[in-house]
Amino acid sequence: GPLCQLCNTSDGETRFFNEQQARCTVCPKAREVVTYVALGVSGLVIIILSISAVVVRNKNLLAGFQSFRLKWASFAFVPKAKILIAVFQMIFAIPSVYDVQLPPEYYEWMEVFAFATFEWDQFVVPGSCLPGGFRFRVLLRGLVPLLLMLAILPINMSVVFFNWCRKGCRDKSCFDTLWNGLFQTLPYFLFIAFCFVASVSSGLFQPWSYDSFDVETPEGSLEATQLSYLRVDYQIVVDNDNEMYTSVRELSLLFIFIWPIGVPLLYLLVLWPNRYDILQRHSTAGVRATAFLHREYEPQFFYWELLEMARRVVLVGVMVLVMRGSV
Repeated sequence: GPLCQLCNTSDGETRFFNEQQARCTVCPKAREVVTYVALGVSGLVIIILSISAVVVRNKNLLAGFQSFRLKWASFAFVPKAKILIAVFQMIFAIPSVYDVQLPPEYYEWMEVFAFATFEWDQFVVPGSCLPGGFRFRVLLRGLVPLLLMLAILPINMSVVFFNWCRKGCRDKSCFDTLWNGLFQTLPYFLFIAFCFVASVSSGLFQPWSYDSFDVETPEGSLEATQLSYLRVDYQIVVDNDNEMYTSVRELSLLFIFIWPIGVPLLYLLVLWPNRYDILQRHSTAGVRATAFLHREYEPQFFYWELLEMARRVVLVGVMVLVMRGSV
C-alpha cells in the first residue's frame, strides 16, 4: 500500500496491520471469535436471569435490592458515568481524528479504559479481518446497536406482560400495560444511543477522510498524478468510479441519518412533549422515562443533553472531515 501498511495474504492467512507493533499480525479465527462471543453473551444472560428469578421470588432479597437501588441512586452515579464516557470517547479520538502523534505510554495506559469507547467491533475482531472489508465494518457498527435496542423491547415487554398476568390481568387494561411497557423500555433505548452515538458517528464520517499521494507518471508527462486512499483502509481508492468506495459512502450516508442526525432528533422528540411537566417538576410517566436526559440539569435546561451530544458528535465525528495538519 501507499504507506506499506497492507498485509500479504498470498499464503492463505488473513492478516491485519497492528499499528502499535508496526507489523502484520494473523487475524483470529472467525469460528473461535463467534464461539467466545456466543458463550460470553449466553453466560451473561443466564446469570442475569438466574439472579432476577431468585430476587423476585424472595421478598427479603427483593426488599434489599430495592434499598440498594435507592442508595445507588442517591450517589448520582449515572451523571458521573455519563461524564466519564463522554470524556474518554473524546480522548480516544484524539490520535485518529486530529492526527496527533502520542507516545506509546499513552496507548498502554488508555487500554484500561478502552471499554468506554464502545467500539465493540475492535474488541471482537480487528476491522481489517472482517470478510467484507471496511464496508462490512460500517454495516456492523451502524446496525448492531440498533439490533440491541430491538432485542431489549420484546424482553422488557415479556416481563411487563408476565407481571400483568400474574396479578390476574385486572389492574390495568391490555393497552395500558403495553403503553407502560414502552415507557419502561425507553430509558434503555436512550442509554444505548448515548453510549454508541459517538463511536458510531466517528466511523461513519471516515469515507470522506482520505490521504492523497503522488504516483509515478509516464516519462515526459508534464502533469503530476495523485491517487487518494481512505485513511482507515488504504485498500480503497477514493474515486467515484470505484464501486467499493461508492458503496461505502452510500451506506455511511444512510447511517448518518440514523445516528448523528437521528439520535439527537429522538432525544428532542421524547423531551419536547414532556417539557411543561419537567419545568413544573411533575412526576409523570414521560418525565420518569426520560429522566436519563434531564435529571442532572436544572429544569429550565432540560434540553442541555442535546447540546452535549452535538458537541461530542462534532469533536469525534465531524472533525474527521477536517484536513490533517489544519487543526
